[in-house]
Amino acid sequence: MNMVRIKAGGREREYPEGTTYWEAAKEFQQHYPHDIILAGEGTQLIELNSPMTGDREIRFLTTAEQSGHKTYVRGVTLLMLRAFYHVLGDRGLENVFVRHMLGDSCYCEAEGITVTPQDLDQVKRYMRELVEKDIPFEKRSVSTSEALEIFERYKMYDKKCLFEYRRVSRVNIYTLDGFQDYYYGYMPPSTGILKYFDLELYRDGFLLHLPNKKEPEKLSPFRESPKLFATLQEASQWGRMV
Repeated sequence: MNMVRIKAGGREREYPEGTTYWEAAKEFQQHYPHDIILAGEGTQLIELNSPMTGDREIRFLTTAEQSGHKTYVRGVTLLMLRAFYHVLGDRGLENVFVRHMLGDSCYCEAEGITVTPQDLDQVKRYMRELVEKDIPFEKRSVSTSEALEIFERYKMYDKKCLFEYRRVSRVNIYTLDGFQDYYYGYMPPSTGILKYFDLELYRDGFLLHLPNKKEPEKLSPFRESPKLFATLQEASQWGRMV
């Protein structure tokens, strides 16, 4: 069995070739104050579910770093979408849109249904169930035509329209608990790391509350900003019209 030697943060470990960075991160985690969510080598970022090949010196990135925080946000967003389609899909839910950021919260809107506090409680409970199950995010490369079929199936017509004009032949699709979606950027290794979030009704939609990278284990208090919200909503509306 071939072994690979990994050096990170001044410490070295050996692993069988093909072991994922995620397995290595679990051993290194005790030396980091926040959750490890990505790896890096030089200027390249590496998802933790990737297999290790060859001796190398790497660094681990946590949720307190810019790239790590963005990865956390992507993961919770996909987790939320999966929960919405599972809990409310048979109620006529057409789509869930993440409109824009308000501080450390994402403002979202659902089409096809009126979301109630009880709905959000069900969605939040299912999200926490998936976190407890520690389900991996699976990535696969598919043809653009297959991606269009996926977006059609989930009624993601905005993404379907966008991809009809893409010139690349293949794209990366992430799967979580049977739900598939496209994301540009890196994803966490599994749902178990996504412990900090909340949902709250807001205006015509709802807020997905997230931690700030300075305190990644704590949700920031939401600060109302009506003028900013109105400006972002107007910009979003103009974007849809264009």
